[in-house]
Amino acid sequence: MRKNQTFIFIGRSGCGKGTQADLLEDYLKKNNTENSGIFHIITGNFLRALAKENTYTGELIRHVLEHGLLVEEFLPVAMWGKFFADNFKGNEHVITDGMPRKLQEAILLDGAFKFYKREKVVVVFIDLSYDSAVKR
Repeated sequence: MRKNQTFIFIGRSGCGKGTQADLLEDYLKKNNTENSGIFHIITGNFLRALAKENTYTGELIRHVLEHGLLVEEFLPVAMWGKFFADNFKGNEHVITDGMPRKLQEAILLDGAFKFYKREKVVVVFIDLSYDSAVKR
């Protein structure tokens, strides 16, 4: 297995990107001969944790989540940046689930991956119709 693999799963809500990302994480764990770490980054988990806090930011995020909106780009980018700065050691596999969601986020995430020398990023786009996603 190649070291330092990076995967980005994108697609509409309900398309199965989380399921596929989980399956990939399980595969990487089973075949992890280099004992590399695995970071499975789910922006929604970061946001849900912030939404539970009794802060103004938490209140605003709760509103966004309750109405099915997207948060402004600065917030997920700040969360990823802090996570990367605090946790990267350089030998981890990275799986992102549902990020980036906007063009500006994609540009900034690309810059972060370049900074951390993440080459050959694999983007998995799951294309599912709206009706099929609703059925799921």
